[in-house]
Parts: sequence; structure tokens; C-alpha cells
Amino acid sequence: MRLFPDRQMGSTAILVEEDVKELPKTGKSVGVDLGLLDFAALSNRNKIPNPHFSKPFERRLRREKRKLSRRIVKAKTLVQKDPNKNWRDCSNLEKQRLKVAKLYAKVNNRKTDFLHKRSTELVKSHDLLVVEDLPVKRLVKNHHLAKSIHDVSWSRFTDMLKYKSKWYGKAFIKIDRFFASSQICSACGHKDGKKALAIREWDCPQCGTHHDRDINAAINILNEGRKRVAASKT
Repeated sequence: MRLFPDRQMGSTAILVEEDVKELPKTGKSVGVDLGLLDFAALSNRNKIPNPHFSKPFERRLRREKRKLSRRIVKAKTLVQKDPNKNWRDCSNLEKQRLKVAKLYAKVNNRKTDFLHKRSTELVKSHDLLVVEDLPVKRLVKNHHLAKSIHDVSWSRFTDMLKYKSKWYGKAFIKIDRFFASSQICSACGHKDGKKALAIREWDCPQCGTHHDRDINAAINILNEGRKRVAASKT
């Protein structure tokens, strides 16, 4: 019996009776730096593009939500004449509410399919997966980033990596959110200080290595994970 945890779906859980077997070892490890411009940068220098799950539906959602708001107002006005009626029971309102719900369901289905495929690929291809523990609750307080952060669903993705790693006999490590992954040169270890988000590439002043900000962070995340594995064996 397996429980599929999914924060996005609240208390909903799916139970599947399945005999899950460990996957063969690959001898590979990967660090994963989650982001917004790209969904993820990997320590093997590959990137997973951000699919922007909601974007194809944004215009329709705005239009249908405006219709829903108008119908709520109209329904409340109509039931004022009959206090025995509930404005929520109006048939036109219910039809519009279902339209909006179906659009949100389409977005969530696209997102869930993508997250499952990418997480399974990573777990199958690597024996050690290391990610950074991101302060999602704090980050969504930034109104400029909140919508994009909700759209990429970092928490759901890391949850999938965690439980799939456990199922298939792989190692999963989450690095502390205060680890300065984007400040350290992965080539020489020099710590270069905080950088504005607009800075996507930089040169290490110590060794001169040119870095892609996100790839460099992913390599540092992997290196930190390996240190923790080594320390746990001593």
C-alpha cells in the first residue's frame, strides 16, 4: 500500500497496492537548483525549461472568472426578492463555477504530469539527489514572485523526489536553505558574496572561472550533499 503525498491537493491522497522494486544503481549523482527562469538547473550542466503551466489558460481564466463574478452579483440580487432562496443554488452560477473549476483542473493536470515525469527521470538516472530547501512561504510574500512560485510548485516536486527516492532505493538529501549555493565558486571555493537576481552569469575574482549562476549553484548543492554523505559514513 503506497501513499502519494501531494500538498497542492490538500488532504487528498491516492492509495495504490503495488510492489515497488528498487531500481538498478547508475553511479551518478545530481544537484538540483530550482528556479523561475528555468524550472531547474542541474549539476550536470543541463537545464529543465519552465513550462509555464498556467500561461496557455490565463486569458480564458480571466474571462471566465469575470463572468463568474458577474453571475454571483446577479444571483445575490435575484434572491433578495425571495429570502428563502440561496444565491449559491442558482443554476447559471453553478454552471459558470464548474467552467472555472475545469480550467483550474486542466492546469493542475498539466502540472502534475510534468512533475511526475521529470521527478521519475531524475530518480531513475541518479543514485544521489540533492536539492536546496527553499523558503517558499517567505518567498510567496513577494507579490512580484508569488504567482510564478505557485505555478512551478517547488514543494510538490521535491516531495516527489523524496518519496520516489525512498521507493526505488536512491538517496535524497535536502540542503539547508541558508547554504550560500549562489555565492560560492564551485571551481575554487571562493565566496563572492550576495548577488542581485538580475546577475545570471559572473566571473570568480579568485580563479577567473566563468559561471552560469544556476548551474554553479547546482554544483555547489551537489558538493554539499556529497560532504554530508561522507560525514555520515565516518
